[in-house]
Amino acid sequence: MKKSNTFIYILLVVLIWGMTENALCSKREPSYQSLLSKSSEELLKMGDKYNNDPLKADSAMMCYSIIAARNTPQASVKEKELVVRALNEMGVLNTTHYNNYMSAYQNLQIAYDLCHEIKYLKMEPYILLNIGNLYNLYEFLFPPEDKRTKAGEYYRKSFDAACQMQEWNMAISSYINFVMLNMPYGVGDEEVHQEMKHWIDDSIPKNITDWRLARHFLDGNLAVKHEDYNQARECYLMMSDDIKGEGTHDIAREEYMVLMCMTTTYFQEKRYDMAIDCANRILNLKSHQDMTDINVETFRLLSEYYSAMGDDAKASKYHVDYLENKEKLMKNIVGLVPSQLSHRLEEMNIEIDKMNEQKRLQSLYLAVAGIIIVLAVLFSFFIIRKNKVLNEKNTALYHRMKDIIRLDEERKNEKDVKYKDSGLKESQKMELFDKIKEAMDNTGEICKPTFTMGRLAEMIGTNTSYLSQTINEHYGMTFTNLLNLYRIKEACRRMEDSENYGNLTLDAISESVGFKARVTFTKAFKQHVGMLPSEYLKAVNTHQNKIQQTATEDINTDQHPD
Repeated sequence: MKKSNTFIYILLVVLIWGMTENALCSKREPSYQSLLSKSSEELLKMGDKYNNDPLKADSAMMCYSIIAARNTPQASVKEKELVVRALNEMGVLNTTHYNNYMSAYQNLQIAYDLCHEIKYLKMEPYILLNIGNLYNLYEFLFPPEDKRTKAGEYYRKSFDAACQMQEWNMAISSYINFVMLNMPYGVGDEEVHQEMKHWIDDSIPKNITDWRLARHFLDGNLAVKHEDYNQARECYLMMSDDIKGEGTHDIAREEYMVLMCMTTTYFQEKRYDMAIDCANRILNLKSHQDMTDINVETFRLLSEYYSAMGDDAKASKYHVDYLENKEKLMKNIVGLVPSQLSHRLEEMNIEIDKMNEQKRLQSLYLAVAGIIIVLAVLFSFFIIRKNKVLNEKNTALYHRMKDIIRLDEERKNEKDVKYKDSGLKESQKMELFDKIKEAMDNTGEICKPTFTMGRLAEMIGTNTSYLSQTINEHYGMTFTNLLNLYRIKEACRRMEDSENYGNLTLDAISESVGFKARVTFTKAFKQHVGMLPSEYLKAVNTHQNKIQQTATEDINTDQHPD
């Protein structure tokens, strides 16, 4: 009886294991080898299906990559059309999921060239829009000098191409992206709104997905152009009803679009408290995917709004948040972080290349190693001597700058009575000089990139001629040199204030004190301090480490006296 029960238990376990294994196998994603045998049409459908699931982005990229590899001179036009679509999707994935922007640009550029080669113009607006998105991200971090942007050019080309091909959903997306480039400072030129009005009134079918959203967005933009901000807000709020679903990346960004539209109306009316409320709601949006670019822009706008309201403390806080998060985003753009994708074929190719490269270089390494060691010993001897002299020089310059800063702080509280018995003309000069010192101590003003001599004259109640004369006589320098001096002193203070500014890079500190270009900051720093900013920061760290080490030794001595 016991043997019979044991046999039944074993049989049940085997059956349950078999059912579980079959269930897992049914859910298991196909291998790379099994995908190679499928047609490009099948792969494109599978890739699009995987693409809708953020957890299966690698599988989607695998399908698209196999299609892209079939782009050969012998491929048919139909096959190349599928290659164009696959490359476009690879560009989107590399942008939104992998942050591999260089690969994304290469995917889209190849897709665009192939699209024209085979005259597959239906895909042109899609590719142009995605290239525009790449430029939009880049130009957000590195703004162009003029108002014309590459992103705007590509969005406009995408809009024109989509209208010509009657790809209406793409026309709407391109129009929205083009207008959003200008917000909250405006909604762009009247021309593009009138073109969109023509298309949406006469041509775009009302049954397409985003027709109502586009209608309300357009009406809101036209209301802003006519400064009817209440009407604009009513239109923008109706866009919220047009957004369906929750929790996806696209929905979160569409909610951001609505809030940015609302922010634009309040900004135009100078109702900064309401603009701040909208900005904070943007920061609270929830999304399954990264929205760092939106958060960085929102921090910048919050700093601008609080500054306009006169709240310099909060403006400074959000400006630091903006700089810190901008630095993180710039690492992805400039450093071009490698894609996380690593399917089997790619791994095999990489391993083969590595093995061949190792064999080729092994003999070269052995020959060069001896030479390098000899040169390194000789070179290190000279470097040690040179660094010793340079460190002594930098330490002396650092202490000199600290003395300048200390004396400057003491002078802020002193009352200069040298000219109290002077005549009226000298008294007026001295009064103007005192006002200049007081105004230049206002770091919240002088560290704004837009601060000018005209603004300083306005702050102290004089004209630029008297101001320039006083600066030349009392300081012996021009306004620009004086402004650079005060900004450099503030930069030195911030380098020493590790508690509040320790997370900022030199680029961020340069921008935070008002310099628009790193090269200008470096030149001014060298002129007024006598060393490079990096050398000064190194001296600061060395000095603070010595102080901390001395304090630690004193504590240990007190705790363990002889």
